[in-house]
Amino acid sequence: MVRINFATFDIPVSLDGLEYYSFAYEIVFSSNFPVGILGTNDGWGLFLSIFFTIFSNTDFMTLNFIQKSSSIILSVITIIPLYYLCRHFVPERFAVIGSALFILDPRIITNSTLGITEPLFIFLNTIILVSVFKNNSRFILLTFVLIALSSIVRYEGLLMIIPISIIYFIRFKPNKKLVRNFLIGIILFLILLAPIIVLRMDANGMDGLSSHIFPSYISAELIEDSGNKLVDVDSNDNFLLDFGKKSIFNTLKYIVWVCVPLFVVLLPIGLYKIFKDKNNKINYLILLSAFMIIPALYAYGREIQEPRYLLVLIPIFSVVSAYGLSKFQLFSKNLWMVIFVIGILLTSILFLWYIQDEQYIIKKETYYVSKVVTDIATGVNNYERAYLLKPAELDQKWPKPLEVSNSGELKGEIITHTKRIVFDDSPDLERFIQNSRSLGLSHLVVFENNQEMILDKVFVEPEKYPYLEIEFDSKEMNFMNKIRIYKINYVEFDRMFE
Repeated sequence: MVRINFATFDIPVSLDGLEYYSFAYEIVFSSNFPVGILGTNDGWGLFLSIFFTIFSNTDFMTLNFIQKSSSIILSVITIIPLYYLCRHFVPERFAVIGSALFILDPRIITNSTLGITEPLFIFLNTIILVSVFKNNSRFILLTFVLIALSSIVRYEGLLMIIPISIIYFIRFKPNKKLVRNFLIGIILFLILLAPIIVLRMDANGMDGLSSHIFPSYISAELIEDSGNKLVDVDSNDNFLLDFGKKSIFNTLKYIVWVCVPLFVVLLPIGLYKIFKDKNNKINYLILLSAFMIIPALYAYGREIQEPRYLLVLIPIFSVVSAYGLSKFQLFSKNLWMVIFVIGILLTSILFLWYIQDEQYIIKKETYYVSKVVTDIATGVNNYERAYLLKPAELDQKWPKPLEVSNSGELKGEIITHTKRIVFDDSPDLERFIQNSRSLGLSHLVVFENNQEMILDKVFVEPEKYPYLEIEFDSKEMNFMNKIRIYKINYVEFDRMFE
């Protein structure tokens, strides 16, 4: 219920969520593997296409509802494998607490309502963790099948092969049976990946796995300036040092951020108890965590500011926290258990209200404005949340999908009819309009507070800009945010500045 209350079903998916939607819908629309869309991490899109096929005769917003609902359901049912994972380390009552910590975590809740890939990825990885701790080497077959599926959803899932192979050969003495199961597991892994690799190669010219391995960005940066010149060793060293600093600093920063509010105290307590007790199973969990965090280190070294790269660790944080709590006699009583779970629920809801309520309103109102813009404009300034133009136009053109660029710098980008024009270094609005005219600029979207100070002046003193004709004013819709759309009258503009 908490997720349903915080889900924004009246606002369509956007950004990455729109990419997954477009991928899934293209499969339904053309009955072919999409060309140019995604290129990798398409497992979530493939999963969605099953449901989009069933409900293909509905409308754009219904499919968005299905996409968001699917991710919410996956996030919720993750507590089932997580409960069994916790049971490997703590008694039943504390396994319930561990599950509660996950399902009520504010960032897990928020992420699950976006219709993006993490809920499925976390669900698969949690099952992988459960299978690793089963006391039977035959489960290695299931583990490798799950790793293959996880790698299709997000290519960094491939990294799990390394720690899991190490753990299996440590936990079970090497023998013919173990080696046989291991080899069969590898074969199943390759069989599952092979058709996806072939489809990706045919559609996009890359497999989406080896083409996105960790060193690719670093290697590209190290040779970028070369041509036929010798590479500056000091420059390379500086780049690697700077990359390492950013990676470590940003990772630590976001670990703290995702720990707030539920794990900021519980996780350190759990880690302290773990190192004190020297539990071997927990040590395996820490090894798995170390490999799970590698994609985050890579992303944060590139200064990609997204906490979502660490969400896959939340199930492990939940287990560790539950383990720490299990060492306190206080929680042996049911009353304190109930009080604690209620406290988790209230903390999570209050945190969500604090960070999301205002964001929802501005996003909903900006989406309405974006729908108006797609009706009347050929080009518009790149206003705050202008990314909502894509779903707005997709909604209006449904059931036809938007075009996807297959060449140049925008390859793989969804193309909209209404162009978003970024502000340049123009000293005033008139120069910006003049420079952007040939790009199709026809309208300006102006907020009470804008990213560009030039537009703040337009909002406060519109009479000074007689060539701007107001076509939409949010006060007529009783919006909480003040937003206007102005049409540029180029006849009047030319008369004033000829």
